[in-house]
Amino acid sequence: MTEFYGCRTIRELIPRQARARPDAIALIHRERRTTYGELEARVMRVANGLLAMGLRPGDRIGYLGKNSDLYFELLFGAIAANIVLAPVNWRLAPAEMTTLLQDAEAKVLFVGRGFAAIAASLNLPALDRFVAMDEADCDWVQFEEWRDAQPSNDPDVVASPEDTVLQLYTSGTTGLPKGVELTNTNLLSFIGCYESHDVVRLGPDDVALVCMPVFHLPAPVLDLCVWHRAPRPSCSKKARSQILLMRSHDIR
Repeated sequence: MTEFYGCRTIRELIPRQARARPDAIALIHRERRTTYGELEARVMRVANGLLAMGLRPGDRIGYLGKNSDLYFELLFGAIAANIVLAPVNWRLAPAEMTTLLQDAEAKVLFVGRGFAAIAASLNLPALDRFVAMDEADCDWVQFEEWRDAQPSNDPDVVASPEDTVLQLYTSGTTGLPKGVELTNTNLLSFIGCYESHDVVRLGPDDVALVCMPVFHLPAPVLDLCVWHRAPRPSCSKKARSQILLMRSHDIR
């Protein structure tokens, strides 16, 4: 069993930092800055909201969108409810997106700005509902409105080190993309590997730029490595935005 800094599951990382540094900045995205205390409350609201939808531990939800601080609220909220998030490669054709979401058996799809029309066109009769994120232009419930209507208490869902927390898909270059289930142990092992080889040299006042798309493994792994040390990730996908962020936050 992998244990890292006393954590047996990923869901323990955010509450631990919220207790230690509640007023420290956890996330930066455009004009939004979120402290660890705020992030913990939002994560728990998301977890309670997912459970209120009728989702149960082990169920899958999907995400179709670009990098955003709200994605990480969704990811850790799902983890707190022991629900598995399956982010979709937004570069895929709609038919390929449909195949991935059908394979994952996603029951809810969270949709980022610019992807509402594509999401609405997908043939997913088993999907229960859509939630719009980052002010996506559609009539679906908005993520922040839905999140803020939920209680902020910890739902106390029991999770084990071997529970799946994230389902990513391969590129499918030799056939159909295949779902790869990543457990708490897998992700904690990534952090341990980075630490043991001194790959990520970050202190509590550093800023790390998350420029890999969230449907790729490096994006969540970097965030986990960052958050266990309590620096602040900054989300971006556009090259010009990355340069501006690196200058403004002294990212090296």
